Amino acid sequence: MKKYICYLIIALLFSMPNIAIAAARYTLIDLGAMCSGRTSQACDINDCGQVVGYTYSSTIKREVGFIYTPGSGMQFISSGYHMYASSINNLGQVAGMAFDGNYVTHSFLYSPGEGCQHISTYPYDNRACDINDSGQVVGVVENSDNTSSGFVYTTSSGISTISGTGSAVAINNAGQIAGYISTNTDSGTINQAYVYTPETGISNIGCLDGGNNSIAYDINDAGQVVGYGNTSSSSSSQAFIYTPSTGIQALDKSGVCFSSIAFGINNKGQVVGEGHSSSWPFRSTAFLCDPGDVMVNLASLVDSSITGWDLISASDINDSGMIVGVGEHNNQLQAYLLVPVPEPSGLLTLAVFVVGFAGCIRKTIKQAVIM
Repeated sequence: MKKYICYLIIALLFSMPNIAIAAARYTLIDLGAMCSGRTSQACDINDCGQVVGYTYSSTIKREVGFIYTPGSGMQFISSGYHMYASSINNLGQVAGMAFDGNYVTHSFLYSPGEGCQHISTYPYDNRACDINDSGQVVGVVENSDNTSSGFVYTTSSGISTISGTGSAVAINNAGQIAGYISTNTDSGTINQAYVYTPETGISNIGCLDGGNNSIAYDINDAGQVVGYGNTSSSSSSQAFIYTPSTGIQALDKSGVCFSSIAFGINNKGQVVGEGHSSSWPFRSTAFLCDPGDVMVNLASLVDSSITGWDLISASDINDSGMIVGVGEHNNQLQAYLLVPVPEPSGLLTLAVFVVGFAGCIRKTIKQAVIM
């Protein structure tokens, strides 16, 4: 009889319709507390859950970069007078910028077991913004004529500037680079977001609804780009997502924010950033936007038992849905990490149902035998 019950359970598992999985909630890890409570900012997260950013060190009286590794805790890295860790790839390599004694910024690359190395010898300010899993680094270098150029760095070729690119801020694992070109005009600076590859060159991705400004901040492996721009009807910034097949579109379709900026996108198309209110006290609020959905206040998704936090901005999201950013806690800006805590899945709900159903069958069979 047990064999027949097993067959019934298997049949039910494969014949029942799929049960929707409830939206995930998040628990919050206070990275700022690991930085001795000093002001801190989380900038990037890889798919291993490692987080990079920077904090103020009370010991050496300057900013230092940090790497947080789940299970291992916080590690501080220092190179130069002030140091800011901007990006981390899935190999644990970190790119960022550090000041020297003359307050000139230099790009650096940190590799586990090897430490930090400056990857630029330019006499002018330069900063590394992003690194992909091949170890390619992109960033911005200031030129002698006060213009800027995007650059790409590889261990084999060193730094090469990319003519006409202005600022290179993100690179995906396919080697596509996202950035923006700034042009000074009589009416001010005009920015145009682009995607660049060595094969196709620069491709401008356009602007929102007749606007004239767009700035890119991140690109995923599908070539989707996020950032912000203005529209013909509003000068305030509006978060956008660009997809090669559909072009550039505003994220805030419901108009819940006066202005907004998208900072990060993962390979599932989930976008994070910050939205701003139009009235005093003009607060910034971190948001999450799932593909095809509306922007959601991140605070509404955090476990209600976690209190005292005001999530101001979200910087990045990995493919597991882990989110990093900065919030206000105890009247101080501190880095945070949000870790998804899924609701019971449809499979678990179905398993509970099947077990209960099987129990009813056993009970019915037993009663029939007795009778």
